[in-house]
Amino acid sequence: MRRRADRASGRRERGAALVEFAFVFPILFLLVAGMIDFGLTFSNLNSTRQGVREGARQAVVANFGADASCTVTGSITSEAAKKAICLTKARIGLKDADVRVKIDIVGSNQIGDSLRVCAQYPMSSATGVFSPVMDGRIITSKVEMRIEKVDEELTDAQEDALPGESWSWCA
Repeated sequence: MRRRADRASGRRERGAALVEFAFVFPILFLLVAGMIDFGLTFSNLNSTRQGVREGARQAVVANFGADASCTVTGSITSEAAKKAICLTKARIGLKDADVRVKIDIVGSNQIGDSLRVCAQYPMSSATGVFSPVMDGRIITSKVEMRIEKVDEELTDAQEDALPGESWSWCA
């Protein structure tokens, strides 16, 4: 008689554990998905900020490198500006086609004037759980530095802004 009671008690405990797991699992899943999405978004934010800072630094010392091969949207006529945009995109290190860069010379492109570099990158949910909150938002970064060496060929240049966005924040 005692064995039957022990077996029934064990089944009830297993059933209780399953019910407890059913209550805890959605919360645990949201926490893990949130950590993944937050971590990747934070990494993309840091990459964007660091890349814009490095691109601006290279532009103010007129050191754009030789390679100007990247995906550039819009019509950019200055080869120096295209190189600066490609360098910034390379330093950001995210998908070229999704990164947009704008370069503004504040003043008359003389030593001591400022150069402003801005970039946009779209946010997205890697897990898909937070897509309604993250999709459609953008990561932005803006850096302004003093020009130390003038490159006469460098002019203002901007790629097309991301769909539904503008460059108004980069002023």
